[in-house]
Amino acid sequence: MRCKILYGGLSRTNNPDHQNNLFNLPVGNNGMPLTYTLGKQPYIEASIGVTNIFKIFRFNLIKRITYLNHPNISDLGVRIQFRFDI
Repeated sequence: MRCKILYGGLSRTNNPDHQNNLFNLPVGNNGMPLTYTLGKQPYIEASIGVTNIFKIFRFNLIKRITYLNHPNISDLGVRIQFRFDI
């Protein structure tokens, strides 16, 4: 089992809402944002996974703990990883 936590923020000088010469964060066809900045709480997700015997494939089930209030956000996800080391 793994837990990932991200905490931080976007300063006013790096925020495209406050600076005209920066790239804007992407929005969908309906004008709703597709990317959000972090607020006052950290982003937290937990995952559990299975690796095959040769450690080439890994399947993870991911549960998002925070930031569930944005539109079109799912609290569960699947991550499939392929890794080949020589």
